[in-house]
Amino acid sequence: MAIITNDTTVKDLGISITAEVYVNADSTYPLVISPPYLDFSPFQGEKVMEKKVKLTNVSQEEIKLKIVDFPVDLLKIRLRGEKIKPAKEIELEVKLNRDLKEDSFNKSITIELNDKAKTRFTIPVKKELKIQ
Repeated sequence: MAIITNDTTVKDLGISITAEVYVNADSTYPLVISPPYLDFSPFQGEKVMEKKVKLTNVSQEEIKLKIVDFPVDLLKIRLRGEKIKPAKEIELEVKLNRDLKEDSFNKSITIELNDKAKTRFTIPVKKELKIQ
């Protein structure tokens, strides 16, 4: 590619462009969480007891995860692996405790990465009993 100018002291100038392409160009975070929140509210009269979350590594480096906080009295959590290679994903299984007495709650699950900043992600979790 060349830049053409009307400056008589300069001939043509060359230009080169270098770029790095990322899987998710809009994301400045290394982790994509899908869905971004969990809703255990009854749907059409059916109880929802289990949800799954995809955790996708959109960075160029392997990520190591750990669960640092969640409502132990309300949820059972299983992280299917603790490391995610670049452009790969793992699954987080979240189940309501069978002996759950609460009809409604708003809580969260907190995940920490192994980066220098100890970056944390929060997944909101709710359940609402809707009276019609």
